[in-house]
Amino acid sequence: MVKTGVIGLGRVGKELARQITARHWDVIFAADSKNIYRIRERFTDDELVKQVAAPLSCGDYPDMIERSKIDILFMATPSNLGQISLYYAYHALKKGVLVVTCEKAFLSDYFTNIKLWFDLGRIGYSATVGGGTMMLSEIQKRLNLHSSPPAIYAVLNGTLNFLFGGGTIAEALKLGLTEPGANDPIAVVNAEIKDTARKAIIIHNTILNARQAIDAKDISITPVTPPAYYRLTTGGFRYYVIFSSERLPKIIEGWNNYICFHKTIGRGSIIGGFFQPGKNEFLQKLVIPGANNAFAMDSPHEECREIFPCPAGGPGAGPEPTAAAMIKDAENLLAEKNWGCLVSYLP
Repeated sequence: MVKTGVIGLGRVGKELARQITARHWDVIFAADSKNIYRIRERFTDDELVKQVAAPLSCGDYPDMIERSKIDILFMATPSNLGQISLYYAYHALKKGVLVVTCEKAFLSDYFTNIKLWFDLGRIGYSATVGGGTMMLSEIQKRLNLHSSPPAIYAVLNGTLNFLFGGGTIAEALKLGLTEPGANDPIAVVNAEIKDTARKAIIIHNTILNARQAIDAKDISITPVTPPAYYRLTTGGFRYYVIFSSERLPKIIEGWNNYICFHKTIGRGSIIGGFFQPGKNEFLQKLVIPGANNAFAMDSPHEECREIFPCPAGGPGAGPEPTAAAMIKDAENLLAEKNWGCLVSYLP
């Protein structure tokens, strides 16, 4: 029987707990924003309070990791809690527990703190980018066909794709597509832009160039203002992230684009912003429906020029696809796990 802990009991955390128990794994403990709970019975519904012993403080967490002997810690905390997530992940990793996360901040803001365990293959992170699409592994697979990285064009935020593809804020809130705490249109859009910057950092650090790792403080974001929001929503704009081998690619030239971030790294750059897709072959391909994510590469290999997932992207937001990607990560980590002692590697 696989023993697990779940950090975060919001929409994703509760869906994750349901999918965990559907596989007949045990949830030994769970944590929300206030307390850590020991689970008395199988986690079968949202009425957690009926199934837990007395709550513990976060200070009891390291001891619980020691005593619970869990195999996997699932991290489903909001992406604005990177330091808290780092605390939970660090204590689990140094005890040899595998960590699976959909939380982006501790990978994008504190990558150097956990790089040792990342290099050892102890962290599952597919759900941090692309929701349930397994986009990260497909990017890596396609990059392996190239001697030097091609330009990558990507839709990395299902919520922005949904909103600028005709969806409304009310629909996005109802579907659970927004970041916690954001309700009005401008706040939602700017929260999701920060989300895309974190995802871009994760792609860079984990796939493109870990030797020149960056974190969130290295990227300055230009927020969307009310006048800009009106222009973008009425002008047929879509939001894209572009990884270029050029410091100043031609695509960002022109007054009509709205660039939210532009980070140069070595000879290349990462750009996130709103573009009118009709002006570029790859942006046109990436006009996809709903809360989907996708990417394509400017490559001599025809299969890399086509979008993934094909033909119209895959689910990039929402509790079910995110939880499903985390479960798949956990299954892969368990299959590959080396139960050897890590003590000699610890910092």
